[in-house]
Amino acid sequence: MKRLSFPTALLASIALVAGCPSPPAPPASTPRAALPQASPTVDLGSLSGRMVARYGSDTYTADDLAADLVRIPERNRVRMTPDSRRDFVVNRVMSELVVRDAQAKGLAADPEIDRQVAELRRRLVVQKMLHDLQEMPVVDDEEVLRFWTEHPERFSATTIHARHVLLKGEDEAKAARDQLRTDPASFPRVAQEKSADAASARQGGDLGWFGRGRMVPEFEEVAFTLPVGRVSDPVKSPYGWHVILVEETKQGEPEPFEQVKEQIRIMLRNQTVQSRVDAYYAQLKEAARFAIDEQAIEQVGEALAATSPPVAGGLHGMPAPH
Repeated sequence: MKRLSFPTALLASIALVAGCPSPPAPPASTPRAALPQASPTVDLGSLSGRMVARYGSDTYTADDLAADLVRIPERNRVRMTPDSRRDFVVNRVMSELVVRDAQAKGLAADPEIDRQVAELRRRLVVQKMLHDLQEMPVVDDEEVLRFWTEHPERFSATTIHARHVLLKGEDEAKAARDQLRTDPASFPRVAQEKSADAASARQGGDLGWFGRGRMVPEFEEVAFTLPVGRVSDPVKSPYGWHVILVEETKQGEPEPFEQVKEQIRIMLRNQTVQSRVDAYYAQLKEAARFAIDEQAIEQVGEALAATSPPVAGGLHGMPAPH
């Protein structure tokens, strides 16, 4: 079996032992993240206390190895071979020796390391706090069927051809809406001049043809219910404020219930989880008398943008025109 080179294997081993999590994802988009658990007791029998590796005056025992291995995700642990377990031990010890050498040279006192450790701790505390809120509820088939029956338009192959102008502020978006409702034919020009979505702005705001699931949800909820030729009111999404014009629509057949029921079930579960989290956040904000200065936030963004190179391409979730 081909083994990893030492630097690559060492980094992989450190990551496995540390169990460093990814940044917490929005609860409504994914199932709850598994939290690091206390290591379960492994009955090693006569192996307990046996030396697995020696380094200097220290030993790495069978108990140490078992405790480290049970912290590895099961799907990875069950695929480990004798060679990969041996490599794990070597890299586990080598990572400890590297840390000790760095400490001896004063490298462990790096303020950036302290900052990253503090950030990791903050994320773990948040993740643990939200764990129970993100417990997935049970959604039965009756509830799923009722949603499918009441919202047929959300499960069809209907596609639309639309344009949009993306603006930073609501007032700016309202002004653009009023202008475009007075002169809808000016939409391509206004998009080219004002839209913050550079990719579609070059095409006069044209997003081409698309079905549901291609754009951000806030955009889709309006676009797929907007009459052809009607300029929308400003629509807020994570990217800013959209003014939308649907130019054409192609009606499609509803998707069969059996084909979409699990998709609906996941969506309903996520909605419940999101409602719990939103209510919890609202409670915290109220108790803390939370307030923000949006003007200051925007000015910081502008200051950073002035020192950053321009970003090419469309917005994430807003595909470039075809």
